[in-house]
Amino acid sequence: MIVPAVFEPYPVVSADQEQYKLKIVVAHSNRLARDLRIRIGSELRVWLGTFPDGVVPKWPGIGQNKCTSERLDDPGKRWLSIRTSLEQAKVAAAHIVIMPELSLCRQLRNKMLGWLDQEEPGFLLVVPGSYHEVDDLKNNKYPFNRSWLCDGSGNEILRHDKLRAFGSDKLCHEQITPGSKVTLWRTSIGVFALLICRDFCEEDGDVVKMLETLAPDWLLVPSMSFDSGVRAHADQAKHVHNKCGARILLANQTPDQTFASKISHGFVYPAADGACQPDWVIPASRLKKLSLS
Repeated sequence: MIVPAVFEPYPVVSADQEQYKLKIVVAHSNRLARDLRIRIGSELRVWLGTFPDGVVPKWPGIGQNKCTSERLDDPGKRWLSIRTSLEQAKVAAAHIVIMPELSLCRQLRNKMLGWLDQEEPGFLLVVPGSYHEVDDLKNNKYPFNRSWLCDGSGNEILRHDKLRAFGSDKLCHEQITPGSKVTLWRTSIGVFALLICRDFCEEDGDVVKMLETLAPDWLLVPSMSFDSGVRAHADQAKHVHNKCGARILLANQTPDQTFASKISHGFVYPAADGACQPDWVIPASRLKKLSLS
């Protein structure tokens, strides 16, 4: 993908059918971006971490029309799962580590970033999940669902605020302030973009049409979906890959923590062997090795 210095704002329609312009910005290039190819070599090692520990977001507005979550129901138990996953990823010599949507509240994300800084596990890129959080610099009525792309020491490369809230009759309807931009990061192995769950999954939506136009090389997607949603993600990954050649790395947790089937944990697309099909993650095999040759 050739990235111009400036993009025109992209017209989209919000979930409330309001028209607005989505900003497309380019993150600052740094030494890591230039050195990724050299530091990775011919094989990218991706760790998709999920947490079948029974810990779920607390939804104080459950049963109401819309709700948000400020914290997990057992942060201590979740931290043990996070640390275990990080240590396993370190042993596996992962280059990229991705955690699911709504899996790390702000407290745990900061704790994870501190662990990265102290332990120096050798990761190159980390997506520490996402969570609902208030932006202290903005006066918004509702929180953002925010995710980050960080380097292996926990330093921010870019952040992404979810564009499309989820709605579930099984759970609730997410009440967030939608994001207003998509950020691209140009590196020596291609252009990266970060999306959250429904941003990527919305069928025939404006965001997907924008992706087809931008044609990023790598899409990193933390997700929280039931199996039906994961299948929809896989169908969308096939569509986007066929349209623009993007490779999709998706880490998923199920909202009720049942992880009912082999597809519940997420996937990479196309498969590690190059086949045009999802390569599903299972707890016994969270590391995916992707050829860069």
